[in-house]
Amino acid sequence: MQLTSEQRQKVEDNIGLALQTAGRLKSKNPLEFDDLLSVCYLALIKAVQGYDPSKGFAFSTYAVRTMQWYALR
Repeated sequence: MQLTSEQRQKVEDNIGLALQTAGRLKSKNPLEFDDLLSVCYLALIKAVQGYDPSKGFAFSTYAVRTMQWYALR
């Protein structure tokens, strides 16, 4: 997964969002918290790579939905 410096910065800026999302999803997922957090981190990277601001959604909305999708499947 090659990220540009801007994408890397966006991931770093939103690590807290991944942590918060993993905490909220813990009750809905049988994974251990550390594993769930890893899934959320990977999904955050995917969200940064796939985000299209022209769709009209805030990045955080897109990222949380992406993390939920990966964690709950």
